[in-house]
Amino acid sequence: MEATHLLYEAAMQGRVETLTTLLSKDPLLLHRTSSTPPYSSETPLHVSALSGHLAFTTALLARNPNLASKLDSSKRSPLHFAAAEGHAEIVKALLIADKEACLVRDDDGRIPLHLAAVGGHVEAIRELVSSVKSVVIMELDVGGDSSLHLCLQYNHLKALKVLVEVLSNDGDADLINLRNNDGNTVLHLAVMFKRLETIKYLISLPTLNLNISNKCGLTPLDILELSPKHFKTPEVRDILIQSGATTTRTTKNIDKTPSPPRTIESQSNKNKWSPSVKAAAATGRKKTLMSWLYVLLNCLEYHHLWVNEQRDGLMIVATVIATVTYQSGINPPGGVWQQDAKEPDYCSKMSVHKHCEAGLAVLAYTYPKEYNDFVRYNTIAFAASAAVILLILGGIPLRHQFCVVVDADYVLGADVHGRCLYDRAV
Repeated sequence: MEATHLLYEAAMQGRVETLTTLLSKDPLLLHRTSSTPPYSSETPLHVSALSGHLAFTTALLARNPNLASKLDSSKRSPLHFAAAEGHAEIVKALLIADKEACLVRDDDGRIPLHLAAVGGHVEAIRELVSSVKSVVIMELDVGGDSSLHLCLQYNHLKALKVLVEVLSNDGDADLINLRNNDGNTVLHLAVMFKRLETIKYLISLPTLNLNISNKCGLTPLDILELSPKHFKTPEVRDILIQSGATTTRTTKNIDKTPSPPRTIESQSNKNKWSPSVKAAAATGRKKTLMSWLYVLLNCLEYHHLWVNEQRDGLMIVATVIATVTYQSGINPPGGVWQQDAKEPDYCSKMSVHKHCEAGLAVLAYTYPKEYNDFVRYNTIAFAASAAVILLILGGIPLRHQFCVVVDADYVLGADVHGRCLYDRAV
């Protein structure tokens, strides 16, 4: 047990001399370590790869190459650790020992490349894609995102360029249009997050499809128009339109039914329109209603985003209001009568009543109407603030993904993550 403890300390600090000494005394130490509690979840190679000790990692692999394929309790290999921390040389050494480790998924469904993409570790990404290339780039995590999508989400443009370069050299440049589970490409996400530099780079790629639709039937330009407004929105719109981007909403929902003739008619003829004219008027009202519905729900989406961003501030304000109103309720202005009093005591001089009971508010006797108003508004404020606190602590969902049937050919919008708010009727 003492030797195992020393081995893990050496792995954490990268002391190769200690490793050599321990193995000279017990050559089977590495083989027993992975099955000895409490170290059975992680091997010394996991610790060494995470800490970034290349010499120690190389020494371990030379003595026991099988350690490269060992998984911890979260199904992560040493390569996951090295990729997450961006230790490119260690990634290279681990791949030499076990090439298939780059396709091993952890409990979150992520391969080492996903972790490297999240961290934006360019050199580690180069090593991970050097052998399997586009095969590993196409892998999706449990959330349905590829390494391309993860680079975009975490705003790592350099890492994204490396992946695109590999795809181009591998003859798979069209994979830049790869969709995630929501049907969004990297361009959809770049437009959602208003990443100007990334959008300019993506548009420069010859294989990029500017007008590809996601599962909601929305193109990147549709996403821009339906997403919450941002000061970069006009510039992004200009870039997309100048590059040839189109929207499915510009021509799809135009009402082509002729409008009623604008002629002067008598009052008796106003209700004698033909059925086609009445249908046109009804369709126009329907489109107007759907437009107002979209505006309303877009405002609600803004509200959800605002609440999500201001959760901590709301909690503080609600707590302060609840505290102040509670104190005012148990100790109202003017205090309370300390004892029962009858005339000709002081009570009768201050109150409209002849008898004042201990524990009741002085204000209730002297100014009953004003006191009732105070109690009413104080109670409302306390109940409202308490409700806000309970909702926040209870984890109220502040953003919803839902689809509502509005019209068979009318798509109203998408949320900030590209998921459809109002999809087509099935």
